[in-house]
Amino acid sequence: MHPDVSEPGLGIWDLYTPVLQGSGGNPTLGTGSEQYGHYFILGDVVFVSARVQIGGAGFVNGTGTVFISLPVPAEPGYFATIMTIGAGWFKDTSGDDSYLLTAILGTGDANELQVQFRPQSTATSVLTYTTPVTWAASDDIAFSGFYKAA
Repeated sequence: MHPDVSEPGLGIWDLYTPVLQGSGGNPTLGTGSEQYGHYFILGDVVFVSARVQIGGAGFVNGTGTVFISLPVPAEPGYFATIMTIGAGWFKDTSGDDSYLLTAILGTGDANELQVQFRPQSTATSVLTYTTPVTWAASDDIAFSGFYKAA
């Protein structure tokens, strides 16, 4: 668990547990996995940072496009077009490769607004559980950004 982080003049960041999801099926993270995030709200803008690391035993890969939940729902009108809200990275530990990601608002299960990732370093249009690599134990994904709250 990571301690609360204070921002001078703005107060304490709140903690949340980011949920890793897939458009065709959610992963099972396995033992030793880590999920942590923090955010703060200034007016109607949410500033967020999150990280999910895959565990070991019991890991079952997700399917489809990768999504990570947001701590606070995004403004529905904000999603009218694909909206870049931040940046991130995906670390493939088995191949020792890292991929830069652009975080965009997207729809996931039950049409909830979530973060969807588009790799910057490949021709792939979205990050999936098999592209650009098949996810494995100890792989890591993180992002930070901001968006308008609902």
